[in-house]
Amino acid sequence: AVVYDQDADAILRTPAEFQVAIPLEQEAFETGAVLREGLSYEVAVLKDPGGDTLGYFLLALSQEALNTQARQRLLVTAIVGLATLLPATLLIAWALGWMEGKLRAGEIRLAQANAENEAMLHNLDEGLFTFDLSGNVRKQYSRRAGELFEISGDGLTPLRRVLGVDDATFKMFMEWVGLM
Repeated sequence: AVVYDQDADAILRTPAEFQVAIPLEQEAFETGAVLREGLSYEVAVLKDPGGDTLGYFLLALSQEALNTQARQRLLVTAIVGLATLLPATLLIAWALGWMEGKLRAGEIRLAQANAENEAMLHNLDEGLFTFDLSGNVRKQYSRRAGELFEISGDGLTPLRRVLGVDDATFKMFMEWVGLM
């Protein structure tokens, strides 16, 4: 750093051997900041409480030092961010694992219930089946219904074909089902 008086004469240099080239010094005074050969020069005006100029302060900063400081600050920010986010991330991961376990247990219970329903349906002597609102017979149907109505096991058998009705009648039936 260099401190100048109000006439821009250097009065203090720290360290003492620090020298600034005169053209660079003048450019810094004119613009307030200069970047040369890895050094950044910043000039600040020193004023008294009345607003009179007491002098000038020229500070030279090494870009490498600034980059090192920036890297250190970034590292600190990353560590603080990690320390802040890690517990939340672990809590979310635990909650997702817990929900996945509940979901798997529910899927197992649903599969068991579906197997029981299919066993009951296949033991019926009646032609029992269900259908969805898109007009297809669902996969759950009695063995007798499969024989009587030629229902396939893929759940894509059209209800209109099973009922054996014309398009107008089927449309009215589906409208009636939609009203329920």
